Amino acid sequence: ECNTTVTVPSVLCLPQDVWNLLVEDATECWNKCTKLDSEVEAVRVFKSLSENFRCAPLGPKTDNDVLTSQLMKDIKRETILIDHERFVAGTEFDSLYSKLAEIVVSQNEELQGTRALEHSIQRILRACSRTVFGYDSYEVISALMSKTRDPVALVTPGAMDQSPIRIDTSSDGLTVNAHNVFKINQELENGTVVTVLTIRLTVSELITFKPWESTRWLSMQPYDKVDDSLSALVKFRDEFFDKLARQCVEDESTLEIISSAREALDKALRLTTSAVKRMTHDEYARGKEDAFRASRLLESSKPGLSMTSQQAEKRRFFLPNII
Repeated sequence: ECNTTVTVPSVLCLPQDVWNLLVEDATECWNKCTKLDSEVEAVRVFKSLSENFRCAPLGPKTDNDVLTSQLMKDIKRETILIDHERFVAGTEFDSLYSKLAEIVVSQNEELQGTRALEHSIQRILRACSRTVFGYDSYEVISALMSKTRDPVALVTPGAMDQSPIRIDTSSDGLTVNAHNVFKINQELENGTVVTVLTIRLTVSELITFKPWESTRWLSMQPYDKVDDSLSALVKFRDEFFDKLARQCVEDESTLEIISSAREALDKALRLTTSAVKRMTHDEYARGKEDAFRASRLLESSKPGLSMTSQQAEKRRFFLPNII
């Protein structure tokens, strides 16, 4: 075990002793996860760590953190949701810019037509820059896992999170929420790298306009692929049935039908979630088995093994059984 203290990442505003506890927790969780049979079980283990990492304070950002040219490249790759209004920045940047100007001016009319308004909008866009929040996220998660040994946790970027950057406005400002996904990988003895866990880090920034202030924090959640894939359906269920119930509040017979329909959908969701998690578990187990079989295949290629035996083993490994 490595006893070297891991320094608090420069982007985090945490006391060293608090950070030490988080690193120890992460290392312990990792040791447990590498002994589990599925990513679903690893999600459960890491949820305890994420509870302690729900609002880690981040340091302030400045205009020099990213060049304007890089900022524009970042923004035009994103979809941004402002109070449920969607903007695909690559094709709707002018509309997005106008919407942000409208929000800022509604909070401080004195900025209308000034360079300060342009600066304010650019500052909000910087909060949406993946170069900025992506770097912060990677620095934290890589440092958090840096004491892992036997095996070492390998942190790599996951597939780009498809959820839009969300901007929620309030009476005195707005909050930007942006996600990054990272894979926590394990290298097997034969050199094969397998993903043990996927982590979603969210960087949030609260900006108030009058006076201008910014507060940033980071939260972490294990990325449950099953729950995430069903989240849109769960949200639809909640909104649809709540709306129906409000419209039919005086009709008891209709309310009973709505209640029965919701219970049936809830049961279907539970069964679907259970079935998909079982399937995910089986796929994970098969993936590990294939990796070990590949290792045995490499060992069987040592001198002295006949070409016929090697070909037979390769055929068993690479070709599925066709019935």
